[in-house]
Amino acid sequence: MITNQDQATARKFLETATCLGKLSQTAVDEILNSVNPELKDNSDEQIFLTKKEAAKLLNCSIRQIDILTNKGKLKKRYIGPSSPRFVKKEIIKYMFRRKK
Repeated sequence: MITNQDQATARKFLETATCLGKLSQTAVDEILNSVNPELKDNSDEQIFLTKKEAAKLLNCSIRQIDILTNKGKLKKRYIGPSSPRFVKKEIIKYMFRRKK
């Protein structure tokens, strides 16, 4: 049986986890901006990469890019019917997140 104290502890834990998630995202954004100021959120200036360029940036195989995309860790966009592209800023953010 779950007591009121258990429920209160669980609520506090969830609040703390939520705060830590927001802090870590803020930290990633600050690190990205300090490393490369041009990566600030300017949707007009998005840099798109091919699958091969994304693989090179992540130092992995093209097949690994497909796996990450299928798992939902990377999002691809299409500039044509069969031309998937990846946003460079999102690839770099993924690099920082996977090091945790």
